[in-house]
Amino acid sequence: MIHIAKLYKAYSFVDNHPELGNVFFAWFYHLRKKPVAPYEDLIEGYAELDEPLKNRAQRDVDELFTDKEVQTLTAYLGKEHGIGSFIIEKLIPVRLEDMGDEKVLRMEHDAPGAIYMFSREPGYKLPFEVWAYFHLRETEQPDESELSDIIAKGEKKIVWLAKQIFAALPRLVTGLKFYVLDCGCIYYQRKFVDGTVVSTIGIYRDAANGPCQVCMAIDKNWRDRVVDETVVYNSGFQVE
Repeated sequence: MIHIAKLYKAYSFVDNHPELGNVFFAWFYHLRKKPVAPYEDLIEGYAELDEPLKNRAQRDVDELFTDKEVQTLTAYLGKEHGIGSFIIEKLIPVRLEDMGDEKVLRMEHDAPGAIYMFSREPGYKLPFEVWAYFHLRETEQPDESELSDIIAKGEKKIVWLAKQIFAALPRLVTGLKFYVLDCGCIYYQRKFVDGTVVSTIGIYRDAANGPCQVCMAIDKNWRDRVVDETVVYNSGFQVE
């Protein structure tokens, strides 16, 4: 018997999709021929469910991905389509009420979508069929009062974040440049002792706010969304 400890869901936020525009994808395995393990092992309390709930639970768990499948999918999305993605683990046995991810899917300005038949796209190369539930996303710019609030909150986060980074790398990092984005995320670059500014961008977002639907799309034009910039220097060096 194959022992399955976890299954996975995969999601993507995409801006300017050629057909759908700004869209959120919840990927799922389409038409799995047989379960990856017995349903009794995959679904908590399976034997006590009535027939309609059993059918729903079977469908939901069949749409989840194994570790190998989700790694194959996310690598394919990135390499072949330039689409970033994130995954959520589902511990086995999974409870029926935990099949969905309400916090991830609950987005203020979404218009309900439908089914994206990904595997029917020309040139599809995955060895299994993947479709997606999708939600169209409306893009709204924050107004002036909202921007002021984002900037004020960003300043407080920057002070805390700078302390954490300087404490972790006290003799390596001499300065930090922070960018507050209109979504509330904070991007930053580190400056080392030799004067080198790291080109790699670090990203900080409060975990309690859930994933950022804009930044998860790997937005290459993120600098256009900067609403505030701050430079912080580490003055705690000792001269020997």
